[in-house]
Amino acid sequence: MYILSKLFKAEVSHSLLYHDGRCRLDHGHSLILNIILLSENNELINTGPKQGMVIDYSDISKIVKPIVDEYLDHNNLNKSLNTQTPTTENLCKWLFDKLKPQLPLLYAIKIHETDTSSCTYCP
Repeated sequence: MYILSKLFKAEVSHSLLYHDGRCRLDHGHSLILNIILLSENNELINTGPKQGMVIDYSDISKIVKPIVDEYLDHNNLNKSLNTQTPTTENLCKWLFDKLKPQLPLLYAIKIHETDTSSCTYCP
């Protein structure tokens, strides 16, 4: 089994309208997005320039980066995701659902909201 991961960064803002603390106010995060892929059959590409790989990391970037750029980086998540509860949990699931059709080997999404707090979504 191979487990691959690729990190992306996004500067976001949001507010949690129903939160009972300071997070109900507008604030920002420097998110670290970890895209985790799983190849259970141990198959690698046999020929060509990507020989010996499960998937080229640049191919992962070609799929993930446009979504990060359009919806996350330097965006207000309440607006770009059209939600009043853009929690890390909801963001993990949203991102997984958005990426899975284009990344069939997608296994999990892990998002670090702060240096000490993260969430992993693995259906």
